[in-house]
Amino acid sequence: MADQDKTTLVVALAGIAATAVVGLAGTVLTWVSAGEDRREQSALARQSLNYERRVAVYLDAIDFVETQERALWEYGLIAENRFRKPPESLPRHFPLPQFFLGDSIPFEEVPPRRLITRLRALGSSTAMTAFRRAEALIAEIPITLTLDAKGRPVLRTNPDADRALGRDLQQFDSTYRAFYDQVTQLQKAVHAELGTG
Repeated sequence: MADQDKTTLVVALAGIAATAVVGLAGTVLTWVSAGEDRREQSALARQSLNYERRVAVYLDAIDFVETQERALWEYGLIAENRFRKPPESLPRHFPLPQFFLGDSIPFEEVPPRRLITRLRALGSSTAMTAFRRAEALIAEIPITLTLDAKGRPVLRTNPDADRALGRDLQQFDSTYRAFYDQVTQLQKAVHAELGTG
């Protein structure tokens, strides 16, 4: 009988040990699996945050060039038309304005440094190149850029300066259209990268 008690005790201890090993293995497996899940969730959260930041900087870049485009478009229609025939339906990426800014049109010729830094850090090389090409084309557009009373840069109708530009005024349409086309390229690059177009 003593042998049978010893056997029962051994079997019971073996069963307890096996249950403990299975329980411990299950706990370890769950812990490892949870760790992998946490790493995957963390990676997804980082990707989502980077995507949101990239979208934000792309929207800022597009807003900046479209603000320049609108100012140049209005300048081409109003200020320069006084000294040459009107341009033939200049293209635009914005709806027809209900009112015009007049003879002093606010214009930022150089993008803010923070925008360039964010675009360089978060954007693709394709988008950065398209943005830089658009900005480089600004220098080729014949404009009269001055400062207003508050020291802000404006495109201003200046009859003497505009007359002095002479033949350059004839180049406005073609250089503006080149800028417009490059803004379109920037938009296409952003849409392709973000999967929205």
